[in-house]
Amino acid sequence: MTNNQVLSALQLPHDFTDSTTRTDRLIADFAVVGHRGAMALAPENSAASFRMAEAAGVDEIELDVRITADGVPIVLHDPTLERLAAGGPCLATPVTQLTLAQLHEVLLDSGQPVPTFADILELTSVTLQVEIKDPSAVPALAALLGQAPSCTRRIKFSSFLPEALFLLALHLPAVPRGLIVSSFPSTRRQQEELEDVLITTGAGTLYTGFEHLMPVHVEQLHAAGLEVHVWPLTCPGDLDRALELRADGGTADNPASARAWLQSARIRAAAPAVEAS
Repeated sequence: MTNNQVLSALQLPHDFTDSTTRTDRLIADFAVVGHRGAMALAPENSAASFRMAEAAGVDEIELDVRITADGVPIVLHDPTLERLAAGGPCLATPVTQLTLAQLHEVLLDSGQPVPTFADILELTSVTLQVEIKDPSAVPALAALLGQAPSCTRRIKFSSFLPEALFLLALHLPAVPRGLIVSSFPSTRRQQEELEDVLITTGAGTLYTGFEHLMPVHVEQLHAAGLEVHVWPLTCPGDLDRALELRADGGTADNPASARAWLQSARIRAAAPAVEAS
């Protein structure tokens, strides 16, 4: 995707009147992503959370990856264990300064030590949206996936950090990657800056908060060849809004609820067709 492609996409005319068939397809294709598994129902980024997400029928599981001092990719959101552990040694020490053996001396709120990424690869079967929290984890991830190339078919990478996406493009160019932003840019200049980052990192997906995002923005991004995922899905209204925006998917702390909201939207969408017949 080039700058010209993106800018030309921004000038495309848009029509917000959609057929019932297109709406049905949108609902059918909408991807429900479990945030750190099913973190509203079980401790985040834990084996239990990932099992619950799969049991809920998620399309993808989002998880966070960092790196230990001895080069092991681990599944952990925070830079330290402090928030998730009730007690133990080195809780305030960055995990990048601790070996895996040291980390495994501490039990998290799940009752288990921090899992390795290899553990979660073996545990899960659905697509994993792997958020890179520390760019220095990328080479070790590439080495790990190089030993299990079949697993890359169910991996998507994401990050708030353009540096991480650049490294992913270098080490794992064939694996899809996407940029995360907390909110969609509100000004044209900021939107152009975002477009530049998406282009230069080779991102294929934008993961964005709802703020400032409008259907025309999603249409423009689709025209430029990108997928758009929204977050967070916290209530039925969020799911409805995601569908109105024509987003490709959304992330939920409780993916079972999000699946139920999607099913409700599917039933509502089908009702006019039933009445017409």
